[in-house]
Amino acid sequence: MALGGQGAPLVPAFHQGLFSSLNKNTVVLNIGGIANVSVLRPNQPVIGYDTGPGNMLMDAWYERHTGDRFDKNGQLARKGFVDDALLSTLMAEPYLMKAPPKSTGRELFNLSWLDDKLQGFDLSIEDTQRTLCEYTALTIANEVDRYFSSQGSELLVCGGGGRNPLLVERLSHLLPRWNVTSTTSKGVDSDNMEAMAFAWLAYRRIHNLPSNLPEVTGASKSVSLGVIYPADKKYS
Repeated sequence: MALGGQGAPLVPAFHQGLFSSLNKNTVVLNIGGIANVSVLRPNQPVIGYDTGPGNMLMDAWYERHTGDRFDKNGQLARKGFVDDALLSTLMAEPYLMKAPPKSTGRELFNLSWLDDKLQGFDLSIEDTQRTLCEYTALTIANEVDRYFSSQGSELLVCGGGGRNPLLVERLSHLLPRWNVTSTTSKGVDSDNMEAMAFAWLAYRRIHNLPSNLPEVTGASKSVSLGVIYPADKKYS
């Protein structure tokens, strides 16, 4: 952040080292609370940004009405139907129209934001949950499909959202020209991707190697991210 730009996402440089290809476009999609993409294209700069909500709105709505943290396997959402009017209202969010580099989080996509969008609607809990799932899928797919290449295009999914079969089904349906699979299929466990990425960032910092991509975040230059705090001697 001190060098300008967004300060996030942090992991596209790591994804580049793992998954870049010489003959096809690859998009690595992490679906956590927020969904973010790393766009890897042969002989072109890496692009990376937050597409919008990942699990955040679905989880918040589900927890409000059930007390549990998430809709396991999309079971509640499968009982509902997409409300097209609500979906159109959600899709009008200005963040979605912004050009990258961009990032977002709970300061925007939260229950207060959702409650405001729901005014005037009288939907069941299930229909709202299903519409939120579709919203996440559509906001992701609209961005991913920008980078389709007739030479081959692959979407590699990681993060908790990759365990939601309904969400993955919708991504596959909305992106028929893409090979949609998980990073696990490429030998990198999707549940461990983020931990591996931050271990890589730590390694780069310890060795004073650059770990950001200015073209991704909008920073003014490459830099080794983070600060090392030595442990107190009495605890070492």
